[in-house]
Amino acid sequence: MPGTSHELCCAARELGIAASVRPMVDLASGAASAAMARYAQGDDRAFSEVYDALAPRLCAYLRRRLGKVETVEDVLQQTFLQMHLHRSRFAVGARVEPWAYAIARTLSIDALRREARRATDVLDPGAADPAASDPLALAGAEQLGAALEAELVSLSPVLREAFILVRLEGLTHAEAAEVTGVEIATMKVRAHRASQSLRERLLRYFSSTRVE
Repeated sequence: MPGTSHELCCAARELGIAASVRPMVDLASGAASAAMARYAQGDDRAFSEVYDALAPRLCAYLRRRLGKVETVEDVLQQTFLQMHLHRSRFAVGARVEPWAYAIARTLSIDALRREARRATDVLDPGAADPAASDPLALAGAEQLGAALEAELVSLSPVLREAFILVRLEGLTHAEAAEVTGVEIATMKVRAHRASQSLRERLLRYFSSTRVE
């Protein structure tokens, strides 16, 4: 039986994931940005490199924002279409991630608005199951990853987005601020508050689910 101290160490490692993967992220980012620069300058063959480097990360980001697989796939393809259509606007020498994430974020907001309008049109008050979207439905999960996902959903949208961009996706505070259109100081505060809140939530989670 894992003890509380062990569980909290696991939580700390999870929350500190950016530190361990950052060198890998930086290498991937450099390759993706270099490929995007070539693509912007007319090298069509470089697009596959851009796609292979960014698609998994953008997909994970969109999955956390949108949930529905079909919606995620649609917005992902729209994101790359917009990158293709506006590739001449990419600033050679810049990192490609902030630009790509900003496009994905804008498109995801549009998708969420469309979903909300459709839900309003067909809403049946007695049809929805509140437990289906309740993070507490995962209370019996034994893996930290599942617990973290559940607690992440329960954060406010702005804190959740800050944590995803900075701690999970590896963007700098400046890049995440650029994506979301806020000041760098604001992004730093949001990322810090998100991490602090998740630590506290995970502590309560393990305290309530630990078997004596």
